[in-house]
Amino acid sequence: MKIELNENILSEEDKNVLVNFRRYRDYNTIRRNLREAYDLIDSIIELENNISKEYMLSEYQAEIISAKISFHYLIVLYARWFNATKGKSSLQKSKFFKGDTEYLLETHDYIMQLRNQYIAHNEKDLLGGDKVFLHVDSMDNITVSSDWKEQVIANRQTLEKIKKCIEVVHNIIDAEEIPKYESSLKEGLIEKKVVGKLVKNNINN
Repeated sequence: MKIELNENILSEEDKNVLVNFRRYRDYNTIRRNLREAYDLIDSIIELENNISKEYMLSEYQAEIISAKISFHYLIVLYARWFNATKGKSSLQKSKFFKGDTEYLLETHDYIMQLRNQYIAHNEKDLLGGDKVFLHVDSMDNITVSSDWKEQVIANRQTLEKIKKCIEVVHNIIDAEEIPKYESSLKEGLIEKKVVGKLVKNNINN
């Protein structure tokens, strides 16, 4: 028998059961988001490895556009859980970047900066932008023009550090947080005799 748990059912039970349900649900979503972000950054790094200096970048325009879209999305997938949202779990960077992984704190902050200043509020130009130029001829006549200047997504070293950030957060979520809340949720369901009640209701329905 498989019974779907939801907040409406558990809101009638003990508050701690509901809290552990939310944490277990959210941390599973976080793990899934991080795995997707990891795959995306991996594909970007692979693309960079495949682009040879012997070929013109124009031959890879479709792949480069796809990589930019992927980069945007993986930033959102990673950063969304480090921003407090009502009714959702949120992550604290101090839990993940300390001791042997403290060196990644600067990279984590860079990811958050990209999310907050570019993706969310358009303060930082991640992809490049139109530059304005002043032209002065020998007679001191002036003209102005505009031209697009491409911005590289990130250098290889930065991409590898972003990948490592994702990996570190994922591994702690997977090894510590999910098992902890899974155990707490099961204990709460048994202690408050929710399981028997749900089974009985499911059979009656």
